[in-house]
Amino acid sequence: MKILLSSLSFLNFRKEKIEKFLYKNKIKYLETIPKFLFKSKKMNLLFLQSTFFNLKSNKISHHISHFIKISNLSRKYGINNINIGSYPLRKLENNKKKNTLNNINFIREICQIAKNNNQIISLEPIGKKYGNYFLNNHFDIIKFIKKEKIKNLKLLFDTGNFKKKSDYRKNFIKYKKFIHHIHISNYNLEELNFDFIKERIIFFKKNKFRKTLTIEWLNKKNKFKEIKKLISFLNNEFNFYSI
Repeated sequence: MKILLSSLSFLNFRKEKIEKFLYKNKIKYLETIPKFLFKSKKMNLLFLQSTFFNLKSNKISHHISHFIKISNLSRKYGINNINIGSYPLRKLENNKKKNTLNNINFIREICQIAKNNNQIISLEPIGKKYGNYFLNNHFDIIKFIKKEKIKNLKLLFDTGNFKKKSDYRKNFIKYKKFIHHIHISNYNLEELNFDFIKERIIFFKKNKFRKTLTIEWLNKKNKFKEIKKLISFLNNEFNFYSI
């Protein structure tokens, strides 16, 4: 299992400073965002997240044209995995039947675009508390994946969707075969809790998850010391540098 850091932990740092920090700390794998893309022989950009960040339009045509740019940009930087979280079309509440159909057609379209670039789409469940009204939980996404039968459409399993430890464990075991990638995130995305992270990594390893996992911590306050502590913790507990 590969353990990744997220570019959300470096959100407000200058690009040059982040690259220097990552090289110095021997980081091998990163889940990145569109504004932080680079080529490196020492590091692999494995996933792209925040795919629709700053897109304001509710038009499906604007969503598709935006995704075409993102998909082509990802291909340029060797990224074969694109995570889909929140986007404006997913937040429309009125005329539920029409908006659901628009969202279904949109997912179908971007999966075909991604397929043409040899990319996998991982859908993240986004709850109604974030204003999303399409595929709010893991069950809805699994049901959708089974119905659509799109080969490059997978589940992004996010621990931040579960308040109870028993809930994430039960759902992981139930949906394991559909999971392409995991986000270990706290219910509060800005909270960095090492015990929380350790317990979940141990559980996923014990249950033979062999794919990829990202520590998704939103570092809004630019805490470099906290990032260093996170890297040190991962290396001490899970031999992070050699994974």
